Amino acid sequence: SNSVELGADGTVTAKITLDATTAEGDQIIITDTNGNVLVDREVTAADLTNGIVVEGSVVGDKVEVTAQVIDKVGNPSPEASDSALVDTGAAPAPLVELQGDSNSDGIYNSVELGAD
Repeated sequence: SNSVELGADGTVTAKITLDATTAEGDQIIITDTNGNVLVDREVTAADLTNGIVVEGSVVGDKVEVTAQVIDKVGNPSPEASDSALVDTGAAPAPLVELQGDSNSDGIYNSVELGAD
């Protein structure tokens, strides 16, 4: 990811697609790079159809989102996650060079200024 791909708030969008065996009423827990809980609730029919979209926070140069489902009897799924490095560094500066100082003295005289 780079600064163009980041949201205005510095986050990255992640979509969690649930397994076909996940059921309505199971618990979904989604965390960000720092382990902050983004979602902790029961799975809905809309989640099963559309997935769940969250915004993952960038920490330093990394973004990570982790998800886990716990079924109705308390059995946890393995954690699933995705991560990426984020390049938020500035682009290299351009070179600016004034032209026409024919004697390279750092001072423009009337001849060097020209008519334009």
